[in-house]
Amino acid sequence: MADLRLPGPVGTSDATLPNDSGTNQCRLMPTPGTVGRDGGVEAMSLDDRFVKVLHLTVPKLPAEIQEEFAAMLSPASIGIIVGVLVVWAGSHYFGVGFIADALLLIVGLGFLGWQVWSVGNDFVTFVELTYSARTEADLEKASKHLANFLAVVGVAAFMALIAKGAKRYGPKIKNMRGIIKAATAADAGMPPNHFRAFLRAAANPNRPRIILVRQTNPKSVRWIQKGFPAKPKEIKFKTSKQTGIVTCKDVSEVAKAQKTVRSGSNKQYFVVDRNRRTATNGKGETIDVSNADWPVEPGQVVDPLSQKPLVGDYDLMGVIDPNAKGRNIALAVDNTANTRAGKPAGTLTDDFTNTDIKKVAADVNKQLDQDRVLHGSQEAFDSLDNLAADELVVGFFPDGQAMSFNREGLKTFYQSIGRSTLDLKKFME
Repeated sequence: MADLRLPGPVGTSDATLPNDSGTNQCRLMPTPGTVGRDGGVEAMSLDDRFVKVLHLTVPKLPAEIQEEFAAMLSPASIGIIVGVLVVWAGSHYFGVGFIADALLLIVGLGFLGWQVWSVGNDFVTFVELTYSARTEADLEKASKHLANFLAVVGVAAFMALIAKGAKRYGPKIKNMRGIIKAATAADAGMPPNHFRAFLRAAANPNRPRIILVRQTNPKSVRWIQKGFPAKPKEIKFKTSKQTGIVTCKDVSEVAKAQKTVRSGSNKQYFVVDRNRRTATNGKGETIDVSNADWPVEPGQVVDPLSQKPLVGDYDLMGVIDPNAKGRNIALAVDNTANTRAGKPAGTLTDDFTNTDIKKVAADVNKQLDQDRVLHGSQEAFDSLDNLAADELVVGFFPDGQAMSFNREGLKTFYQSIGRSTLDLKKFME
């Protein structure tokens, strides 16, 4: 395991942290200055920027930990702290998941709970802002995020995190595949106002929840903004990667779509014909799409009421009670509904949901132009292993934070909160 050694006199130094092959030691080496530059944040080395941010953080801390943190900035310690931060800042795989994983080992899930992800985001933002800083204002912002982090986890946990970075986690960074970062509306595949609706629903003071949503096809966003209807549960086909519109891929899907009746009506869906001028349903009825305000392609599924094509819905991955993070319940069998539909007792429902999911869906939908959260959770239906490796899932947290996870990052999150998927799909096969 590598140690961290400061050759020469104790003190601060402009430095990077290359690994000294052969001795397995991290050694601070002088960093050349910028030629022809004098002063200013852009002319500062990354080490100096971190040193400055650490000092800017002190007065922003709660009074009870200011002195403790200031004592950590002695010449003997600050070189180690800055050295670890520089290594992390330059790593492609450094992120919220990495920090959250380390914090869980240091302080435990019981102390931080789901907040581990939001405070982890503060720490990562501090590192990223310092790394990219061009002005004094950037350094001030970075120090505020570090102060927020320290106010929650404390100085001891911060130093334990640095120690783990120097002694244990540094060599493993390059092997991490999970990516977790602060999320944007683009990560969720939503217009910004819809993204904010999910944030408000998660932060509902009467019923705070962690809401996980699979990314909607980003190509659908422009059509969502135009009010095109969301794909309902009865339509099983996917949106086109080129247009963001639900499109049948072959004649069998076309036939199924044309025979499907829109819920809440007796009308069948239309499918755009090969001539791109008309769309036809299962009864042979047609509508004119020659003057459509979208790029018309054969196979597109058109809503019979609005006569607009279907686009991506907001697909819930799961809804998590922050006070019972491992509890995952879904209604699998509804024999009352089975009797009404003439199905045998014990037949699985076609929509795995629960009271929390229904309330979240209602809370979000009432803030949107129309219902766009239309069915139960993916985590009840299928395993995380069956997500695409690069698929994004956005988590909306009760403290107003939003995080995006790839598959490995989401698996890390589930493991950290003791949660499993239900995988009810396997009982339907």
